[in-house]
Amino acid sequence: GVNTHRGAIWALGLMVTAAALARTTQQYLSAVELCQLAGQIAQLEDRFIPKKALSHGQQVQKKLGILGAKEQAQQGFPTIVNFGLKQLYQSRSKPMKEEFARLDALLAMMTDLTDTCVLYRSGTSGLKLMQQGAQQVLDLGSSSSLEGRRALHLLEIDLLRMKASAGG
Repeated sequence: GVNTHRGAIWALGLMVTAAALARTTQQYLSAVELCQLAGQIAQLEDRFIPKKALSHGQQVQKKLGILGAKEQAQQGFPTIVNFGLKQLYQSRSKPMKEEFARLDALLAMMTDLTDTCVLYRSGTSGLKLMQQGAQQVLDLGSSSSLEGRRALHLLEIDLLRMKASAGG
C-alpha cells in the first residue's frame, strides 16, 4: 500500500525535482550529484507538512533512535550511493541482464537500509532477516544465478510470512 512506500514515493519526488532543476540550469549531473542535490532540497523547511500524529516509521525512529527516509534524503541518499549504485555498476560489468543488475542494486541497499516499515511490522528480527537474506542472495552469485534466485524466493516467502514489506 501507499503507507508502505511513502518514504520511497517522497524520495522519488525529490529525485525528479532535482533532475528537473538540473535540466533548467542545463547541468549534467552524475547519479551521485543528483542524490546530493536531492539531499539539499530535502533539507529545505516545508511549512506545508501537516502537524499530525507520528507515522509508523516515525514511531519506530523515535523508539529505536534510528534514521528514516527523511534523514537518508537529507544526507544525500548514502545507501543509494554507497550500496545501490556501487552494486549496479559492479553488476553491469558482468554478463547479466539489466533486470538482474537492478535487482542486485536493490538487494545491496536492503543489506544496509534500516527499513522502518519492516521494523514496524516485524521488529528487529524482520529487519535482520531482510538484511541477511539480501546479502545471502548477493553472496550466492546475485539474483542472476540459480542459487541466488532460490535464496531470493525463500527470502520472499519468509518476509511475507512475517508480514514484512521492504521498501518503507
